[in-house]
Amino acid sequence: MEQYYTLQEVMARLNISRDTIMGLIRKGKIPGTIKLSNVFRIPESGIQRFLEAQTVQPRKPFYMPRHSITASVTETRTELTTTTENVYDALGELRDTAVTTEQLEEVKQSVIQLNSDNLEIRFSQVKSLIDQLEGDAAEKQRVLEEYIRFEGARMELGRSDSVITAVLTNDKLSFFENGQEVAYISNLTLYVTEIHVLSRFVMGDADNGPFAHTFGEGGTYDFAYEGEV
Repeated sequence: MEQYYTLQEVMARLNISRDTIMGLIRKGKIPGTIKLSNVFRIPESGIQRFLEAQTVQPRKPFYMPRHSITASVTETRTELTTTTENVYDALGELRDTAVTTEQLEEVKQSVIQLNSDNLEIRFSQVKSLIDQLEGDAAEKQRVLEEYIRFEGARMELGRSDSVITAVLTNDKLSFFENGQEVAYISNLTLYVTEIHVLSRFVMGDADNGPFAHTFGEGGTYDFAYEGEV
């Protein structure tokens, strides 16, 4: 009576995975396999058929006729002889055109000297360019510091030897004369120590004014409302 096995039993017996054995069943490599209530049953005869198919058949011995072997050996010997002759010819040509060790050393020293000279020229050019750039940068820095100087968040404008300078901070713009603050702007307001108006100044805007103060020739003074009546 035929004996049947489960998938797990066959997997353990053949030491193969579930995916492999399912692939063998689909390809018909294990004949006689049946499926009852979604459970596979694999017969002993199917397993034996699979194992027999996996047995490696011995190779048939390879025979080559004696005359074929002789011809192959002769052809190989001829090719080797021709190759050897070509090598000797090439060596002879190389010997005739080869230079001496002293000549090779002379060429090598010439190449080294040439590379050294080129490297020295390139280095000199780079150093000259760096010196020029450093000189230009130093001059620009000198000019910048002559007119603009920084101290933290404080910036001072004007030549360092100028009588009048301006100082800008985060919340104030001040004007100095001989080191003394004479005016500054802060919080939308201009503060001036002393104002000298030569001709005319106006106060107010369109809603309030404007009122004009005018100083004429001969010491005259006029104060008038210049808005719409």
